[in-house]
Amino acid sequence: MDLGLKDKRVVVTGSSRGIGYAIAQAFLEEGARVLLNGVDKSRLAQADRKSTRLNSSHRNTSRM
Repeated sequence: MDLGLKDKRVVVTGSSRGIGYAIAQAFLEEGARVLLNGVDKSRLAQADRKSTRLNSSHRNTSRM
């Protein structure tokens, strides 16, 4: 499905797990540039590694 999100910038809070993670992955699959965000450094790093497999040029991470 093409939602016209290619290269759009998206911030997904709570994206290191659960629904936030699933939403971030969906945006990445659509080609959006995604900023992953979470409070748990290890979970955020794990989400980042998983996202790297999907699209490394369109993701970034932030720890709050």
